[in-house]
Amino acid sequence: MKSLLVVLLPLALLAGTIPASANDEAGYLAIGDSVAFGFNPLVFHSDPTDTDAYIGYPEVLSKHVVNASCSGETSGSLIAGPPDNGCAGFRSVAPLHVRYTGTQLAFAVAYIRAHPNTQLVTIDIGANDLFVLLRTCAGSSSCFAAGFPVMLSRLASNLVTTYQSLRAAGFRGHLVGLTYYVTDYNDQNTVAAIGAINQVVGAVTTAFGGRVADGFKAFQGEAMEAGGDSCKAGLLIRLPTGGCDIHPSRLGRQLLARAVEAVN
Repeated sequence: MKSLLVVLLPLALLAGTIPASANDEAGYLAIGDSVAFGFNPLVFHSDPTDTDAYIGYPEVLSKHVVNASCSGETSGSLIAGPPDNGCAGFRSVAPLHVRYTGTQLAFAVAYIRAHPNTQLVTIDIGANDLFVLLRTCAGSSSCFAAGFPVMLSRLASNLVTTYQSLRAAGFRGHLVGLTYYVTDYNDQNTVAAIGAINQVVGAVTTAFGGRVADGFKAFQGEAMEAGGDSCKAGLLIRLPTGGCDIHPSRLGRQLLARAVEAVN
């Protein structure tokens, strides 16, 4: 489960290249979960309200990003609100990068309508759907085997709803889905599960004219030089108690941002 958590940046698909204007003010909207938000347990335990200390790959890409992501967001809660994997709880104690009430998708739609010339939208979503399933099944392999295909189908449906809503709001810019990395590339069960999620994100994103940013491969090269371990490769946030959190370190964020840039 620990390594499972890891990859988070659903497939970044762009229907072209990311134009220079994507770095201009109001040109870039980021949505998604804790990977986009830049969740850091060290910040959370010292001062959870210090929003500027949470830095995700969107901030690496642009100083003017409007980052509406929320830690613990699932593909379903992004659309309709709780239940989720911690987003509502996080919002109860700490502000997001952008102030809004209601759901992330509702904010994104309103933003697109107010900024019809938005050039880029990135999204990473789906890992928390998996974590919710794992928690629900509590170690039962039969429960997971029955629930995983259902989860993938629901993820696909939720992505369709999200993308349809953005396009209906008038978004005609570049759509990028960032795929997830894994903490241990030797863990074949995790690699297979994350791979299945990434395939769903990629297929739906491309169907809506987007392109895929390969977060999986972005980490893989560095991790394999460290025996397949993303922590040892310095890609994850190191904990003072030893080991690593599942969220990207500064280097990890840079690699994910480069993955998005690579689809230019």
